[in-house]
Amino acid sequence: LIALFFLWTIKYSPLWLFTKYKKLRPLIVAQAKFETDDFQSGVYWKYRNAFGMRIPSQRPSLRIGGSSNNYSIYLTPLFSLADLFLYFDEFGWGQGRVAFIMEGGFDLEEAARNYATELKIQGYYEIDSYTYAKGLISRLEDMFVLHCSKPELPMAQT
Repeated sequence: LIALFFLWTIKYSPLWLFTKYKKLRPLIVAQAKFETDDFQSGVYWKYRNAFGMRIPSQRPSLRIGGSSNNYSIYLTPLFSLADLFLYFDEFGWGQGRVAFIMEGGFDLEEAARNYATELKIQGYYEIDSYTYAKGLISRLEDMFVLHCSKPELPMAQT
């Protein structure tokens, strides 16, 4: 129940109203679920870090501290969401990159693969991009129905 509350706070935060990354919301929510093992990880609970963000060496950050294992510590999980937006800004994630990620339209699986690739290029995570994309897709499947078969239409009688 508590995990559902935190999913709700990330998914429906007022921050989405003011960010240029709102089209990426399903992917970012899936990322939070994947990075935190569905909001159950120690990094999430101990450091209020919904994205596994490390202590940045150069870019601005909203963290209030750092852990001994180099994770950023935040006042609330929403600060980690806002910090992710700062990360995107620092690496030039403008509308062009968002458009590329979402070029498949409503194909969230393709968007998840594109998103995982872009994050990998930036060095955001260490595992291979296939595994990361698969984790995102799994979380998207939990949130949405991705695989819908077309209903059979009755044939017209002639």
